[in-house]
Amino acid sequence: MKKSSKFSKLLLLTLLFSCSFGCKKVPLSNDLNNTISSLATASFTYTIDTSKVSTVIFKNTSIGGSSFLWEFGLDNKKSTLSNPIHAFPFDGETTVKLTAYDSLGKSNSYIGTVKIKSTKGRVFFCHRKFLSDPALYPFYFQFGSDIWGQGTGGGTLNKFYLTNTPLPNCSDSGVDTYIQNVGTYDYMAKGQKDQSNWLTWSGKYNVTAGGCTTVIFNYRDGK
Repeated sequence: MKKSSKFSKLLLLTLLFSCSFGCKKVPLSNDLNNTISSLATASFTYTIDTSKVSTVIFKNTSIGGSSFLWEFGLDNKKSTLSNPIHAFPFDGETTVKLTAYDSLGKSNSYIGTVKIKSTKGRVFFCHRKFLSDPALYPFYFQFGSDIWGQGTGGGTLNKFYLTNTPLPNCSDSGVDTYIQNVGTYDYMAKGQKDQSNWLTWSGKYNVTAGGCTTVIFNYRDGK
């Protein structure tokens, strides 16, 4: 019995000495979380919204994701919606990155190429006046039988941009644009200088796919 007891103590000391150099620690729960891969797999498809300009409808086909982050390469904007609809600033080819996060916070990303091709474009009608000119109301545009922007002031369509003010761009916030199919169009515009004196403008403008055409009316040039 004494020999057996001494042998057991010797074996225990040997094991303790060996583990101090060679045994592997069992990972804690947070260590385990850091060693496994994501349970989510990111992927998506898309279609073009032909009723709008440079607009893409995204369909999230990810597996195992509980939250998402979209990064739209063309304009560097982001979205956390599951299935976003995104209006790009213009047509073209860009990459879109989708990151899917699982319930443990692990992520998986997918980068896809998106080709944006519209059948419509934007038109921005700019009313520009000189400081010495009187206000011209009402003002309206006419495209065949379609009268648009008729009114007695108020709203973007009846706003004057002074000559010493930089003109806005089509993509600026608050700018009202007219969406039309690609093609060449006739326009007519009228502004009333007084009760009996109407100024009129007429001509043509081109609508390009995904683009924006600016038509400027200078009131001093009216006839």
